[in-house]
Amino acid sequence: MQVTILQHTPYEDAGYAEVRLRQHQATLNRVMVADPAAVYPTPEQSDMLVICGGPQSAGEEDQYPWLKEEKAYIRAVIDSGRPVLGLCLGGQLIAAALGAAVSRNPQPEIGWFTLQGLDAGEGTFRFPPQFEVMEWHYDTFSLPAGAVRLASSPACANQAYQLGERVIGLQCHPEMTAENIRYLLTHFPQELKPLTGIQSAAEIDAGIARHAAQANQLMADIVDYLLPAES
Repeated sequence: MQVTILQHTPYEDAGYAEVRLRQHQATLNRVMVADPAAVYPTPEQSDMLVICGGPQSAGEEDQYPWLKEEKAYIRAVIDSGRPVLGLCLGGQLIAAALGAAVSRNPQPEIGWFTLQGLDAGEGTFRFPPQFEVMEWHYDTFSLPAGAVRLASSPACANQAYQLGERVIGLQCHPEMTAENIRYLLTHFPQELKPLTGIQSAAEIDAGIARHAAQANQLMADIVDYLLPAES
């Protein structure tokens, strides 16, 4: 099985999603989208697409011109019927590629938050009724046409959505491992400002032992749900 991973920075990979995919014997083909020499495989050359997070905003094409090509590629893969998973910025890019708005959320969410899983009906992924997950975002997305909301939080209505049978976009970060989170805490302490919705480094670090393993299992469940049946 061939899986394409679109990565926006050297440090923000697909975390536990990659662990789970390797457990399924997948070959991971990484595309560093900001590299001028980046080459996208054709949709037919992959069995699944995973789009990582990153510090960019989905509409910043003037600053990051490669975003336009990336969104066109995401749309082409979706149109091909292959499974697609978007993580934070990745979920925003799926929405933008499908014509939905991406905008500033009323407040940031950085830290561990309790989300509510929603019953979107038969044929959709089911989140737990409540679950703790890592967040690190300022923006939010509107739901693409035809998508259903899968999870929400008091500060951000659209935390997860599904389009059809095999496209899931997330605003939250169940993929972040302890290593991923501690990297951000070490290298981006300036993000942890004393604002509503932003937890302290100590709070976030303490939450790793309490919540990371369960969040990563949720990521594994989502990957399993999206994988082609023969995997």
